[in-house]
Amino acid sequence: MLARQLGLTKTYNLFHEPECAYADIARLRELHAAMDRTILACYGWAEIDPGHDFHQNERGRTRYTISPTARREILRRLLALNLEIAARESRKAVKI
Repeated sequence: MLARQLGLTKTYNLFHEPECAYADIARLRELHAAMDRTILACYGWAEIDPGHDFHQNERGRTRYTISPTARREILRRLLALNLEIAARESRKAVKI
């Protein structure tokens, strides 16, 4: 950002632009993908292939992100985890 004299929004506009092949922007994409894989591993979900690439979102905009298939699976697992934790907390509250 400093080298290009760009703010966050303009930097991420380049990040999401498929034709942008600047080395620093490509590295930023690599770092995001690595961070996503690390977070999946922290949840114990390292077997999920995030499928990072340029995908269209629900508003039809192209974004560098995980694949729609990975997104659905992650959201499914997060919902299940949330329900499990809520049930556990509810059982604790009843015992008190």
